[in-house]
Amino acid sequence: MSLDNEKEIHQFHNRLQELADRSYSNSCYTFTEFCGLPELSEYYKLQNNLQFAGTKIFGGYEDAERVIIRFGNPDDLGYEQDFPISCLKVSPLIAKFSDNLTHRDFLGALMNQGMRRSTIGDIKVCDNSAYIFCMENIADYIIEHLDKIKHTSVKCTLINIYDQAMYEQVLAELDSEIPDSKTIQVMSMRADAVISKVYNLSRNDSLNLFKAQKVYINGRLAENNAQQVKLSDVINVRGFGKCKIASSPSETRKGKLAMTIHIW
Repeated sequence: MSLDNEKEIHQFHNRLQELADRSYSNSCYTFTEFCGLPELSEYYKLQNNLQFAGTKIFGGYEDAERVIIRFGNPDDLGYEQDFPISCLKVSPLIAKFSDNLTHRDFLGALMNQGMRRSTIGDIKVCDNSAYIFCMENIADYIIEHLDKIKHTSVKCTLINIYDQAMYEQVLAELDSEIPDSKTIQVMSMRADAVISKVYNLSRNDSLNLFKAQKVYINGRLAENNAQQVKLSDVINVRGFGKCKIASSPSETRKGKLAMTIHIW
């Protein structure tokens, strides 16, 4: 799913409204497919108008970037329903003969199998293997057909994320991903100033990222480059990556604000 023009945005709004109405009218849960940052940002714009149905987002683990939106309130429906998400661990059959596999390699292999991007959630690469979050209705197909990435033969193992022991093991591996750390100094906590320092850009280049609608803060499209950011805010800059403000700003002797940034 991508939102490249006003027509696609309008269609996505209608789809959210339709799912919310169906959930409320039929007293059942309804789900989107995986939504990326543009879709999630549009959802946040409508969130207040959709609350009558009850909403929740989840991507298979906490802080997932690509998520599914669920409509349905457990208190009203009287039962809980899991998100239709499967997790697959994809690993080389013989580690010592494996290519160096990247996120792009895993995603490309899935696209070559005819998968739509909206059926695939986050892909987290750990030690040349990957955890792939996907819609549960395509998990068996991937397991059966995904046997090679680049020149590397791979195996796919289904991980039940609703089994507590399995889920904790997955989370432990995902948490082992250590981001790069960088200390920056800025004159203010403006988003454009922080982005300029994190990615070594001129202020003009940083401003152009906002004009091109490539900056998201906590999942929401950031249209105001002067927006103030704070501790724990997550900033996604399309084409550059993701960073998080990891420490409270402290004032230096020269009056600047120093802070630690985690970068993925």
